[in-house]
Amino acid sequence: MLDDEIQPIVQLMNAAPGPPAHEIPVSQARAAHDRETEVMSGPGEQYFNLFDLHAAAEVRVVEQRGNWLWVELPDVRQGWIPITAVEKVTK
Repeated sequence: MLDDEIQPIVQLMNAAPGPPAHEIPVSQARAAHDRETEVMSGPGEQYFNLFDLHAAAEVRVVEQRGNWLWVELPDVRQGWIPITAVEKVTK
């Protein structure tokens, strides 16, 4: 068991970024464009580009903030992409 001084730090480090998850249901989506999409470090173009998402790559939508989606790839990379860059996958 972690002592009382370390426990809050561990909880903060494990906290999910962004707004509460109730804003968008967790779902599967894929990149809709026939080009790469920049995955950003925050919900906006003013943030850093973390990596490029290839066309038709499957992502898991975790949260939404305005017109930006927090997504997770199967390889656990995460970041923000414009909502216009994905479409819902129907299985």
